Amino acid sequence: MKKLLFLLLPAMLLLMMTSRSFAAGLALHSGTDRIFILRNISVDDTVRGDIVAISSDVEVNGAVRRDVISIFGNVSINSEVKGDVVVIYGSLNVNDNGIVHGDAISVGTFEKNGNARIYGNEINVDMSFLNLGRAALAVIVIAMGVLLFVFAFPVLAIFNRRFRTIAGTFESNTGKRIAAGFLFILAATILLPILSITVIGLFVYLLVLILAETTVCIFFGKAIIRAVSGKDNLYLDFIAGFVFSGLIKAVLLAAAPRIGVVFAAVVILLMYIFIFSFGTGILLDTRFGYSKKLM
Repeated sequence: MKKLLFLLLPAMLLLMMTSRSFAAGLALHSGTDRIFILRNISVDDTVRGDIVAISSDVEVNGAVRRDVISIFGNVSINSEVKGDVVVIYGSLNVNDNGIVHGDAISVGTFEKNGNARIYGNEINVDMSFLNLGRAALAVIVIAMGVLLFVFAFPVLAIFNRRFRTIAGTFESNTGKRIAAGFLFILAATILLPILSITVIGLFVYLLVLILAETTVCIFFGKAIIRAVSGKDNLYLDFIAGFVFSGLIKAVLLAAAPRIGVVFAAVVILLMYIFIFSFGTGILLDTRFGYSKKLM
């Protein structure tokens, strides 16, 4: 049961993010600084410290004596900022009456309008290609899910005995497996342009990812099924893990308008990196079910 609660904790936290109790986000004060999380704000007074916003849009209509920092959010400057303005994965707009005495730095999109004045450096790393939109992100996630579901059952049928051997080793070397799998996936991804020269190389790369995600779905599903019913069925384990993973992604997609599409995409990407790394590490450690333990 403890393992089940540990597995369900990320999903519970994501659900809390989209619940009514978190609808207004968080507003914190640390001395003269103001910190906002999942809360869009309009600054209409004078702020003597910094403004830090995470997954929040900031509109500055008053005066800010120090810096404005935003991560996964948009910033609109309509008044005066004495320090720097830094936007990471969002848009920065310095409008007609906007004044920035320090640097204006944007990793995302940057727009300077009319009579806007920036006395420091203007730095923009254009990341507008990441703004795919929630619909496009949903299409990508659903397509990957369908691809996994379609190919997983034939894979489980063909390599049933090997997956049963793998399932008996889930408690071993978790940290080493994640690290080894991550290094393998990283190296394979770097070499992907070379592997793609031959169709076989690309096919093997995709097959490894499918095998890895199938393995991790069985890992999660096995914990859930055993905690609920105590049954041991490889296909049922996979389905339970597949649904569990899908629910987390669905919550992130539903929360995208609030937390930002880019932020949701980054979290989903990190999920896939963890899944592929952990699954590949298990496959390497067991030599794809050939032996129960290698590392």
